[in-house]
Amino acid sequence: MAKCRKCGGKHWTRDCPQPLVGIFFGDVAYFVKDVSKTSLVESLPLLLAAAHASANVVTSLEEVDEADVDRAGGTQLPRFEECWGLVLVAMVETQTAQQDLLSKLRRLEDLQFHCRANIKVFGFMSTAPENAWSYVFCKVIPHFLKQLQTDEPNWFLSADERDEAVPADERFEYPVDRVGIIPVRSTAQGLYIFLVRPP
Repeated sequence: MAKCRKCGGKHWTRDCPQPLVGIFFGDVAYFVKDVSKTSLVESLPLLLAAAHASANVVTSLEEVDEADVDRAGGTQLPRFEECWGLVLVAMVETQTAQQDLLSKLRRLEDLQFHCRANIKVFGFMSTAPENAWSYVFCKVIPHFLKQLQTDEPNWFLSADERDEAVPADERFEYPVDRVGIIPVRSTAQGLYIFLVRPP
């Protein structure tokens, strides 16, 4: 078995969890790319400057200049990796540095856009970022949902039944924006699910 040179754990050094900062853009990513005509990584310092200037609705990033970016600390950001076009992830050295960066970037959450979404900033422990859907799905989204559940529990519903095969510390609720009732009937011949359409 491999032994990590960083922590001494029984895993490869490249798989050692480290402090990361994630910025989840979701649908805002498409809006930002259309408005700024640049990648999310290149837009991040401009967005941070816009967040420090005011909490108004972002319609354009053209009025943001170098001085605004400098004042907002946009030039001192660590290197962010774009992961699957929806998330930016940066590695930091320590958990203290992670908390400092999180407090600096939280102002991005106050920005409003002409779309039904906003930016969420969160910290987590995981392996180095990869631009792959498997990394986003397995590493980023579970941590993002746990943070979202902590910040906004009103968006989550408890499930009626739990899958006991999943360990308790890995379970999390899924966000919902509506609740639907699906009529089912169980018989000896099988389970029947009825699709109901509103009138």
